Amino acid sequence: MRTVAILTIILLALVSGGCGKSPNESDLRGLIKKLADPDWRVQKEAANSIGKFGPTAKAAVPELAKLLKDKIHYLPRMRAANLIEALTDESEAVKGATAWALMKITGEQFGLEQARWCNWWERNK
Repeated sequence: MRTVAILTIILLALVSGGCGKSPNESDLRGLIKKLADPDWRVQKEAANSIGKFGPTAKAAVPELAKLLKDKIHYLPRMRAANLIEALTDESEAVKGATAWALMKITGEQFGLEQARWCNWWERNK
């Protein structure tokens, strides 16, 4: 389940800004391709490498979101509750990125409305 936490953090970093050197386009494509590797360790290493590029690697967000969506089915209740809880963070960037990640993962569009996310989670866990 650590992979889900790592992917969530990387997605939040990519969409909320921050530091990061610009990736070589070919290197980034290679890392994105590794996200589909059946070995979770290869996926984790690729995701970590992509995360180091920060928002300059936004091209990887769709594949990271897809990987996270695939992993969400294995999330224990506490992990999903933690992600929904992040909607109450002080930082507007964290709240916005969390809402965006939840929308990408679930296909639902509840924005920053934590109560609606909690109700959705109760119905779908």
